[in-house]
Amino acid sequence: DVATRKQTHLQKCPHWVSALAISPNGKLAVLGYITTTPLADIEMWDLEKDQRLKILGGLRRPIYCLAFSADGERLLAAGHEGKGQMWNVKTAKKLYEFEQGNEAVHH
Repeated sequence: DVATRKQTHLQKCPHWVSALAISPNGKLAVLGYITTTPLADIEMWDLEKDQRLKILGGLRRPIYCLAFSADGERLLAAGHEGKGQMWNVKTAKKLYEFEQGNEAVHH
């Protein structure tokens, strides 16, 4: 936490983190992982409670890019194979999918 200079530790992460984004209000973090399975997970964490809230999925690993919208209501995830998804943060509903081609999407 930059304001309080307090370091935050999430519970043990199961894999190598390949992407990270913090919500505009600083209360949520999303992490993309490099896993040994073909599909990647995106975990959403409550930073104040150090608690995993949701797992979003459906992209091929690894996740290279995670970004919140300015209002914190949507999350964009993209990575391997040029595919991406937009999610509603509150409902964890997938809103949109896009494909860039065979090129990986990087931040």
